[in-house]
Amino acid sequence: MGQHFKEIGDWYVSALGGNDTTGDGTPHKPFKTVNKAILSAQADGTQYQNIIIGAGIYNEELDKSDASEYLTLIGDGKVIFDGTGVQYGTDTQWTN
Repeated sequence: MGQHFKEIGDWYVSALGGNDTTGDGTPHKPFKTVNKAILSAQADGTQYQNIIIGAGIYNEELDKSDASEYLTLIGDGKVIFDGTGVQYGTDTQWTN
């Protein structure tokens, strides 16, 4: 079950009620991880997409490619990115 989102976007993520297997990225069936939303947005191919991230703690690696150049990550509530134990590289970067 999803959460109530206040922000409007193209893809939705919920650490509390999302599911990367059965979710479709909509407000009613959000993904569980931000990375799943990023990969889905990149596969969609549409530029300038907004990913709405619901309140919660996210501990994951984010895969960014040139296709995600125009993605905007928007927090909807208290969003915490916890990098504990996450491997990372320096070949790409996110900017504000």
